[in-house]
Amino acid sequence: MRLFRCRIFMTVVLIFILALAVTSVLVVEDAQAYIRGISRANCFGRNESITWDAPWINSWYWTNSYHCPNFGYYYNHYVTTYWRYGAYATAGDWDWTYNWRVVGDHWYWTAATGTRYIGRTDTTWCSAFSW
Repeated sequence: MRLFRCRIFMTVVLIFILALAVTSVLVVEDAQAYIRGISRANCFGRNESITWDAPWINSWYWTNSYHCPNFGYYYNHYVTTYWRYGAYATAGDWDWTYNWRVVGDHWYWTAATGTRYIGRTDTTWCSAFSW
């Protein structure tokens, strides 16, 4: 009887260990700590949208920056980074001619999570110190 209980116990322990191993293989966490985006407008002539990871981890980022003149809702032009590997992706240009409104769309990609949309940023302000 004691040998039978030991086998049952060992079988339960083995099933538990296998369940943990399978779970740890299937659940892959994303290595990025805090991926975020920011847009800056009329910042000493610079209009841009930036996507980056807080601890500066290299990854694949895509940033679109739509530039709307006179704080409008229709964009005059846009700048894109396409897929860029690095610590950040900046899409922007220099233009002093209008009071710009900058709208940014931000994405990142990893093998673990695939393509993720981070969100949209929208500003008419320089926001130079909001990093």
